[in-house]
Amino acid sequence: MASAEELNADHLLSEETAEDMAGRLAAHAVAEAVSCALPALTTGTGIGALASRLHGLSLESQQPPSSATSARPVSTAGPAEKRAQSLPHIVTTSLSRIADPGDAGTNGRYTEMMDLVTDMLNKRDNHTFAWTVNDRQATDEELMLDGVHAQSYLDAMKRRTAIAEHEGRLQTIGKYSYGFTIQTEPAARSGAAAVIDVVGQLLESEAFRRTAFVLTRPPSHHAVGNPDRARNASPKNSPFGFCHINGIASAIANARVNHNIQRAVILDWDVHPGNANEDTWFHDPDVLTLNLSQRNIWPGPKHGRAEDVGKGKGVGGNLNFPMPVGEGNAAYIYAFCKHVFGIIDEFEPELLIVASGFDALKDDPYADMALSPPWYGWAVCELLERTDGRCPLVLNLEGGYNPSNVCEAVTCAVDGLTGTTTKAEFLAQMGFDGPADAVRPAEAVVRDIDGSRATQLETIALH
Repeated sequence: MASAEELNADHLLSEETAEDMAGRLAAHAVAEAVSCALPALTTGTGIGALASRLHGLSLESQQPPSSATSARPVSTAGPAEKRAQSLPHIVTTSLSRIADPGDAGTNGRYTEMMDLVTDMLNKRDNHTFAWTVNDRQATDEELMLDGVHAQSYLDAMKRRTAIAEHEGRLQTIGKYSYGFTIQTEPAARSGAAAVIDVVGQLLESEAFRRTAFVLTRPPSHHAVGNPDRARNASPKNSPFGFCHINGIASAIANARVNHNIQRAVILDWDVHPGNANEDTWFHDPDVLTLNLSQRNIWPGPKHGRAEDVGKGKGVGGNLNFPMPVGEGNAAYIYAFCKHVFGIIDEFEPELLIVASGFDALKDDPYADMALSPPWYGWAVCELLERTDGRCPLVLNLEGGYNPSNVCEAVTCAVDGLTGTTTKAEFLAQMGFDGPADAVRPAEAVVRDIDGSRATQLETIALH
């Protein structure tokens, strides 16, 4: 990933003044085009059509399997309808494979990954899940609820879109920085709408099991949408680490306003710290953010620290487990069984969203961890036991840069959601023949993980 200095470079337009922007647009002789574009961008609802008009880009939805259903809850549902409601929702968007949120290499990996995942879903028994394509664009109003995104952040994104329409691709900065094309904003808005909408549907559902997997690009967990909440290396009014809109935080904000939920958990097992969700909810006691990330990985050592436990009323609401470099299944199983599951159970969430990155997999080019695909299926099975009959469980796709490995892990996660494979079978695939709570990594790793929990508790006690 890029350094903070690279991501804050002047020509990334993160805080470019209106006057400078007007001059730049004038230099490109686009005043008339921009004046037509901005009204459509204001609400977000017209941006997909605008992108299609400007670039001839087809926004026709990929057709899901014929049995796919939106599974909107019906209070008087019969047995068949209730079964449909209980099916895991798989949500994709048409623009995900061409979102172009990063450098050329990353964009190519994302396209390949989305193609592999779509092919996998097409080949599965589609009676075990409900697959929908959601191309609605999240509006400014939805994104600004609860202060998750500020108007200044959204305005800066609209200006980048207007420039990209004429310059093609905005220049990327550094090896792990981000890019921007005419597709990036509509893709980010549709990805945010996908998680907002499915969370709303599940919260209205009467089904015993309420689950979803939102498989969209760009990812979201690095984008701090409110400059007043940005901490450490998180840039202000700028995308970060291929992330352009924080769909998870917006889904929680909309759920709190529109569905009156009180407590939500964000569990982030992406290999990189979920700085955006941490920053957004750092002062909020009702949103618990749990991060398990590789120690000292990008965005740097100031992120993902065990001593960062929240502030003010939010103390205890942010818990980070920096995982020892190179560890895999045993270390993560131990961390979850010894600490994570108990923390979630004690919090009693009304909504659990997983920032489901797959870059902690072995052989990811941007990280150095060693998880195998069955671990994700096992983790999903365990989470289902904690959410069935209690609250919705929603996975949102985040990072992952080895396309074939990510597709295999997504397959395992879907197998867990659909009940195709049991947690005992996933454990066996990982080489463990006993219960999960009997799995124990090397003692040095145990001390490291337990030490992070001790640091959290000691820091909380000092406030």
